[in-house]
Amino acid sequence: MKHEKVLNMDGSGYEKNVTNLVRRNHVSGLDIKKAEELGLFTRISNLVCAIHALNITACRLKGEVDNLFDMAGARRHEIKRELELIDKAFDRFVSFFRGYQTLDGVRDMNEESEVLYHQFMRWCQIPEHWSLGDKQYTGAETEPLVTVECGNMDVNFYVSEIDHEDLSEPEESFCVTKYDRKTRQQETAEDDVDKASAQMVAKRMSVNDPENMYTVSKLTTYTRRTTYATPMKVFANGEMVGSYRKVLK
Repeated sequence: MKHEKVLNMDGSGYEKNVTNLVRRNHVSGLDIKKAEELGLFTRISNLVCAIHALNITACRLKGEVDNLFDMAGARRHEIKRELELIDKAFDRFVSFFRGYQTLDGVRDMNEESEVLYHQFMRWCQIPEHWSLGDKQYTGAETEPLVTVECGNMDVNFYVSEIDHEDLSEPEESFCVTKYDRKTRQQETAEDDVDKASAQMVAKRMSVNDPENMYTVSKLTTYTRRTTYATPMKVFANGEMVGSYRKVLK
């Protein structure tokens, strides 16, 4: 059972403290009560959490850059100075906002940043573990059918779904999914059961495995006709600039 990987970031650890910070600084023309009702501070808190997660991920990547510069003997003069400035800026950001975050919030942020790091590296197609001479890219999940050079970059064309049509009424059944609190991943533990059985299974599994959570989920199955577009030839300015056959060769 596949699930979209998302970060469940919650800025509630910041929200109260951010509100107090604004109140103490007497922001002119700002109605604190109205701002709270409209979700202003919640929005600020959520964005700060996102910035924090991005900064931690960037800091982790920057640490590897430091090591590679050291390995090459190039961490000198301007390079060294700029890398140290990045460190100082990150430390200032963390020291300022960490004072407005709960202990639970710090722990959750570290876990979320760990998930974000793996997702970001996968999105960039950069291997997490790399040694001199290794491949620089992990490769896309699906290979492009046609690649066209366009200046200093390549434009890739893939098979894409353009339409689908439901051919029958949906069929429904139930399953039990396990949510692992450590990995924050969800997987199917029992499928193709009726609702009553799913509830009993989920309850029993949760007793045997109290560290995790079990969900009774309804499965909806559709029979569909799907239309895909497969790129064969690419034209630009009246000329063919790429084709599927060329990739196959």
